[in-house]
Amino acid sequence: MAKKIYEGLDYRQYQRRNSRIFFSLSKREQKKLRAKGYWNVGWDKVRMSWVILQEYLASSPAKFEDCELQKEAERNFPRARMKKLEYLVAVLGMEREGPLADLITLQCCLFLLSEILLRPFL
Repeated sequence: MAKKIYEGLDYRQYQRRNSRIFFSLSKREQKKLRAKGYWNVGWDKVRMSWVILQEYLASSPAKFEDCELQKEAERNFPRARMKKLEYLVAVLGMEREGPLADLITLQCCLFLLSEILLRPFL
């Protein structure tokens, strides 16, 4: 008998995808999803469970880990800006004449100007 395929996945793959997401959630979240009808057995229920998971994930607020990643990115941003400026100044020091030097000087000026203009917003 040929395997039934839905959205490019057979039954077992579909079920595994649902389970992987479902069991990564907290017990409280799992309980909420069960109350909404999540049941990962049988084709119709497996497909409905996928819809329930997608709706829940789309409506759920950002998790703590997401906030931590955002905070880490914000902490690293000033350091990255300084490294870019240091790089431009170093290259400018090596290229003192010619069209490349003019281009690098222009890049440095644009970078510094953007720093001055954006500083109040950062």
